[in-house]
Amino acid sequence: MEPPASSPRYRTFTPVPPAERDHLHRDAVRVLVVGRSAAGEELLLFEDTDPGVPGVSWWMTPGGGVDPGETELEAAVRELAEETGITVTPDQLRGPVARREVVHGYSDQVIIQRESFWLLELDRFEVDVAGHTEEERLTIQQHRWWPLAGLGTTDAWIWPAEATELVRAGRAGGPVLDLGRPEESTVPVEVPTGYDALVLAGGRARRLGGASKPDVEVRGRRLLDHVLGALSGAGTTVVVGPESLVVPDGPRRTQERPPLGGPVAGLVAGLAELARDREPGALTVVLACDAPFVASALPRLLAAVRADPEADGAVLGDPGGRPQWLTGCYRTAALAGALTGDGRDRAVRDVVSGLRLATVPARGLEALDLDTWEDVAAVPE
Repeated sequence: MEPPASSPRYRTFTPVPPAERDHLHRDAVRVLVVGRSAAGEELLLFEDTDPGVPGVSWWMTPGGGVDPGETELEAAVRELAEETGITVTPDQLRGPVARREVVHGYSDQVIIQRESFWLLELDRFEVDVAGHTEEERLTIQQHRWWPLAGLGTTDAWIWPAEATELVRAGRAGGPVLDLGRPEESTVPVEVPTGYDALVLAGGRARRLGGASKPDVEVRGRRLLDHVLGALSGAGTTVVVGPESLVVPDGPRRTQERPPLGGPVAGLVAGLAELARDREPGALTVVLACDAPFVASALPRLLAAVRADPEADGAVLGDPGGRPQWLTGCYRTAALAGALTGDGRDRAVRDVVSGLRLATVPARGLEALDLDTWEDVAAVPE
């Protein structure tokens, strides 16, 4: 198939603060393509990405928007030709199997789609992606025929999560399923609220040659500004860092005592500033300034604490499962109770080891921290 002559984008792929994203409403179709082969039955899925959230990906069915004047069935036939290279007739598709209004929160935009799902079963074929649009060529990484029986056990992010159930429903016939209004987002639509925040932005940064780590720029923004952007829903945010650090309007600034006393001293100073003239909130999010891609993890950290009344907090786990103590959400009283003295030169692990903490697995680059210039240079653009 020849690539389309013109493929204008409807997304910018330039990250913006979550509360400032534009909202796009459209009608769309998705096709559950089941291929038969000697290996058994397999579902065709594409791995998609959000360039504004590096390292995060999900797997989705073929499909796309309904053009003006098109029926849903016509759109499904066209999308199959463009995205997979296969030409089918409308009578080969069964459906609609299900409908939903799905909300996709991306780093640059929120897309709200009224979707219908259709089922196509045929012999497995060679996928041709020459018809992908400019936008699809930018975000889609690969395609794969997934064993249908294995979809329910994979750790991969599948959109929609009910893909296997929809195949069964399409084969059975019957009424169109109503899947409601789910959210499938790399950056959640609703800005999480109901917490205070501490950002640790001090330290000597020896591995950066003594440079001011919070002022290091990644993808056109300071590390500090990336992290503060993730905390737009915080009640009060305190940045713990030197007096020379420029902090934008809104967050408070304080400094650990003694200066350069380490992250635990920063926690002590930050909690004291939160409580200086107000009653601190029940939850405190703690972030280091060198984790610029943590925004998408914040709702999951908050949810993990709120879901377990016995938990003292939740921290992000890196790809190896190691807890990241300075990327977490803590019950304020529990964290304050674990801190004694001024905290100078104490290890964070020793302080929080007695707390009951859940570990939330990181996705993509959420757990990435930047300690060296090599780390900074390796960040995907």
